[in-house]
Amino acid sequence: MKTGRRSLRFWMIFTALTGCLIQSGHAQLVRVAPATLALPAELPAATGYTLENALGTLTFSQPLAITTPPGETGRVFIVEKTGTIQVVSLGTTPAKSTFLDVRNISGVGTGTTTNFFQTGESGLLGLAFHPNYASNRTFFIFYSLNVGGLLHQRVARLQTSATNPNLADATTHAPLITQRDESDNHNGGDIHFGPDGYLYVSLGDEGAANDSRNNSRWLNRDFFSAILRLDVDRLNVGQPGGSVEPNAHPAINLDSANGNRARYAIPADNPLLAPGIVGTLGPLGTGAFGGGNLPAASLRTEFALYGLRNPWRISFDRPTGRLFIADVGQGAREEINLVTSLGRSFGWPFREGAIAFSSAPSPVPSAATYPRQDPIHDYDRTIGSSITGGIIYRGTRLTELFEDYVFADYGSGRIFALRQSGATWTRRTLINSGANIAGIGPDPRNGDSLFANINTGVVQRLVRSGTTGTAPPATLSATGAFASLATLAPAAGVVPYDIQHPFWSDHAAKRRWFSMPGTSLTATFAAEGAWTFPTGTVWVKHFDLESTRGQPATARRIETRFIVKTATGSYGLSYRWRADQTDADLVPEDGADVDYSVVVNGLTQTQRWRYPSRNECRTCHTPAAGHALSFNTRQLNRPRTYGSLSDNQLNHLVSAGYLASASAPAPATVASLPAHAALDDATQSLEHRVRSYLAVNCVSCHVPGGTALGNFDVTAALTTAATGLRTAALVNNGGDSANRLLAPADAEHSMLLKRILGDGVPRMPPLATNEIDRGAETVLRAYIAELATRPTFAEWQTANFTNPAAPDASASADPD
Repeated sequence: MKTGRRSLRFWMIFTALTGCLIQSGHAQLVRVAPATLALPAELPAATGYTLENALGTLTFSQPLAITTPPGETGRVFIVEKTGTIQVVSLGTTPAKSTFLDVRNISGVGTGTTTNFFQTGESGLLGLAFHPNYASNRTFFIFYSLNVGGLLHQRVARLQTSATNPNLADATTHAPLITQRDESDNHNGGDIHFGPDGYLYVSLGDEGAANDSRNNSRWLNRDFFSAILRLDVDRLNVGQPGGSVEPNAHPAINLDSANGNRARYAIPADNPLLAPGIVGTLGPLGTGAFGGGNLPAASLRTEFALYGLRNPWRISFDRPTGRLFIADVGQGAREEINLVTSLGRSFGWPFREGAIAFSSAPSPVPSAATYPRQDPIHDYDRTIGSSITGGIIYRGTRLTELFEDYVFADYGSGRIFALRQSGATWTRRTLINSGANIAGIGPDPRNGDSLFANINTGVVQRLVRSGTTGTAPPATLSATGAFASLATLAPAAGVVPYDIQHPFWSDHAAKRRWFSMPGTSLTATFAAEGAWTFPTGTVWVKHFDLESTRGQPATARRIETRFIVKTATGSYGLSYRWRADQTDADLVPEDGADVDYSVVVNGLTQTQRWRYPSRNECRTCHTPAAGHALSFNTRQLNRPRTYGSLSDNQLNHLVSAGYLASASAPAPATVASLPAHAALDDATQSLEHRVRSYLAVNCVSCHVPGGTALGNFDVTAALTTAATGLRTAALVNNGGDSANRLLAPADAEHSMLLKRILGDGVPRMPPLATNEIDRGAETVLRAYIAELATRPTFAEWQTANFTNPAAPDASASADPD
């Protein structure tokens, strides 16, 4: 009897360590507190920052803009106000050379004289590379010059040399707009391509004070106090739905080689082209100010946004497509605007920031007759006196700044971070004074924020001056997640689980575990969508990579990742396995790229593996996706055996107490709950497999609240029609009007497939994906072919009714 008790006690201790216990003759999952896990509740935070030269020892002549051609990581271009653009080759020792000197452009500089103008806020102010720069070598600049002894501001197009990628070809210079300017300040001058493929140009109110040139109230005068939106490719001009010619204006430079047409066109959805838009917006120059609507032929249809004083720097947040505008104030407020839609006015000259402007022209309109959008943030002159617009921080070095809008104030020398929480934006100071920052741009190497100090000539980056908090464990063994690294046996309270449809991970095989703190905290179950989890929940994912593809016996351990649910969100850690496979070491905060040799079809090749930075973990494990991407009903609804007891995995979680009792499904109902289809499960329809693939691989971004630009929603619970996969407009059609998200029987024009393949566009999923998912390609191609026999309702209407718009052709009609 005593022997039996000892045996039972031993067995109970043993099975507790593995998360199992003998009950009623079956081994079942029993919850145990995770006593050995040693992960911090939050990552360490910075106590302060300093600035250092981000480009070795290089300096520049009054730098004020920083940019890089699309898709490049090895070069960065620095715009110097004094008239030159420097290209910096990034490497162990960065080196610069002159890419363009505007004084070498015919008509701007001749011999020892120059028409280039750089007094005050004038000079070389902006640079933007065409989205297709890799193939067309085209870029655009904004600069100041004298024409006939009078100051002008110009937007111009050029190309890079066909033989030297680090040298512009000045002979290709072609001006688009050359605008007379009576003052050398308030020029804006920042230019960027938006995610829609159009060129955006920021313009101030022509200078002086109090809008004394009387530009900001009008939509039918000159090119001032606005953001232009230009189709520089002149796509489908004259075709239905295509761009249109601009209204005539003396500032527009005409192309004699193209029938004296403008070198740009107006996108069909620019706000001042829409019928009645002037009256419905009640914008500047109409109603109270123009005695009614303005004639359509007089409007500056280039204008996309209005009512700006001096939008010195603007920026697009690439993942979300959001446009941020920093507008320099008159004497009371500096402001940051977030564009929610085109056709908005930001209030100048009647508003300064979120308050009434003290010297507004008369009469001052009411909000009803003059709609405007208030800034997301403004501040008074005790904080700063000349805002420099910033960028959303998506760098890999400074985890605590992830998704903050990092900006500066030239007057005070301060650098700030603006953090969003719902509709609220909160400012905090990163550096208190001493930095005369005139421009901010991303570092193409790691997404860091680079700061152009116009006074010192140095391009700088932030460096922590100190940190506070608990550092994460330096090794995998120190995390306490595994009882044995040799076998990857989990520690007590760390539970293995399986999923229906694995996320694509460059041919790696994966294993997964989770843990919840204590024994009483629970997750809240939802039949559809994300669950909610208690603070301290941990998910672990382990990766093995075969040395010879297709031979599991050659697999080696390469990485183990953690996601930790915090009180405010979540954070990620990655551990890289040592060559001897005995332990794994914490990957640096900014991640790492490692090349592995892999034998594929008898040939040895190199496969690059991305160990994600901590901010890259947050890029995918978003609040919109529920932080835990695979811990939901559709992924967990599948059989699993714990010990000797086989059951649905959801039932195991319920019986072990991991799900809140009020929301947990009853065992009898589990079979009716939704589940994803595995990509290779031929018993499931192509549509179910494709929808599952998209829900799993795109859920971080392409759902409500996600960061994606696309006009579709991969939420699995939606009908396919409701997702927009068949009907949603592309944000950017890549210059081909035949492109669709999914084009029936036309793989070449299906952008979802192009994205998976990385065919001329960035590959999706966007992070840690260097290998093409051929399984997904095969299934998606088959689905695209099948769509030819499955028309949308609109296509069915067109095919079956003489007039698809007739009442008897509507979805609710019963014409027979």
